[in-house]
Amino acid sequence: MNEKDLGEFEFARETTVSIATRPKSEDVFAVCLETDDEKLLVPMKVYKIGLRGNKARVIDEEGEPAIYPLDFFLVLPLEEEATILIEKHSLRRFGEKAPL
Repeated sequence: MNEKDLGEFEFARETTVSIATRPKSEDVFAVCLETDDEKLLVPMKVYKIGLRGNKARVIDEEGEPAIYPLDFFLVLPLEEEATILIEKHSLRRFGEKAPL
């Protein structure tokens, strides 16, 4: 069969493929208000969290990355200067093992 034998035709349907990309996470400071395990997430402690929709990515008390509901936290609306100072102080106090 060659190209002339096919004639004109239309596709029955069109398929669109989109590749999901991981959304960028916005890092903010937040106070833990609720937890399902106080050994891993301490209430009233300030954490640096990554925002992803209605989820929060945080480094837990065992030093492991974990995902929790954003409702577990109260995001602190800090100016950029305050955020930088907190990060600097944390690195100075804890070094590379900073809990941020």
